[in-house]
Amino acid sequence: MIELTNIWFYTLSASAQTLAALVGIFAVFVVYKLQGLSHSLEDVRIITVKILSYVSCNIENFPKYNMEELNVKFDRELISIFNEILKVLKSEPQRVGVKSHALRSNIFPEKYYDLNDETKIYYEKKVELKEDIYKRLKENLILGFFLISFCILELSFTYYFIDFKVLLITSIAIVLYMISIFKNIYFISVT
Repeated sequence: MIELTNIWFYTLSASAQTLAALVGIFAVFVVYKLQGLSHSLEDVRIITVKILSYVSCNIENFPKYNMEELNVKFDRELISIFNEILKVLKSEPQRVGVKSHALRSNIFPEKYYDLNDETKIYYEKKVELKEDIYKRLKENLILGFFLISFCILELSFTYYFIDFKVLLITSIAIVLYMISIFKNIYFISVT
């Protein structure tokens, strides 16, 4: 009976270590992806802030935003301001001439000079991707924490009960967690 208990100890401790390693590997992929995403999102954000600042100051009866005010806003707030400005420009396009002024003054790089739905959609997609990655990270960390805790708790109660069903459930949970981790790593590396 003592040899069987040792097997349970080795199995459950190795399971907890494996889960912790999976969480670490997933975290490395997430950090790497978020670094790249942050750089590209910051580039788009700088251009968007410049455009929104200029346009909001040139629309009558519209709240005026300077670049300092816009820089401290969250991405979702910028997108909502973007939507409001686009509504005004679509309903009354003559109120501001962003395109011609931006070209004359060379304020913006040529591919970003126009304030349109494509720019907003591109920015929204980057923000949604960032939020989705954070959501996946949070879900996997919480699930990993509970599985690791469960393995450690099982390990401490091994002397009191040794049940094959508990080990089977733990093993299935670990396999499902591994599949989830690898699926999320694939998603993060592809996007």
